[in-house]
Amino acid sequence: MRVKVSRGVCVFVSGDGEEGWGVADLSAASIMAGFGELYSNNISGPIPGDLGNLTSLVSLDLYLNSFTGPIPESLGKLSKLRFLRLNNNSLTGRIPMPLTNISSLQVLDLSNNRLSGVVPDNGSFSMFTPISFANNLDLCGPVTGHPCPVVDDVYAIPASLHSFALWWG
Repeated sequence: MRVKVSRGVCVFVSGDGEEGWGVADLSAASIMAGFGELYSNNISGPIPGDLGNLTSLVSLDLYLNSFTGPIPESLGKLSKLRFLRLNNNSLTGRIPMPLTNISSLQVLDLSNNRLSGVVPDNGSFSMFTPISFANNLDLCGPVTGHPCPVVDDVYAIPASLHSFALWWG
């Protein structure tokens, strides 16, 4: 099942191309009210980057689904967002830095995914606790309690940066 966003309304598209509403019944009225509640609907595939265009959202609940891939950087445009719950999916990659710019963000739950890299500790992220990031085995940083590895070997640096590292080394 995929989610398509058009004019602020989410439409579920099944594998056979049929469109319809899911169990969450996310209507235009709920979008205008600022609530994107699609939790526990067994939705799979990537989180649509177009959700970042729904700038009136105050709550985005996509937890308990089967979302995969990275968290879209476009979610950082949701300046009114107070609640972001993406927990219990299969999201991968790094936490997008634009999310730290959402000053209204009060609740963040990215737990139980497959996220990796350093957890930002600036901006709105400075107030979140380890529970927000729990069970992402490849996350590191002060808030996780897992120190990030120290890179002291040029071969541990990604190949795309080898010439840069060697030039400075």
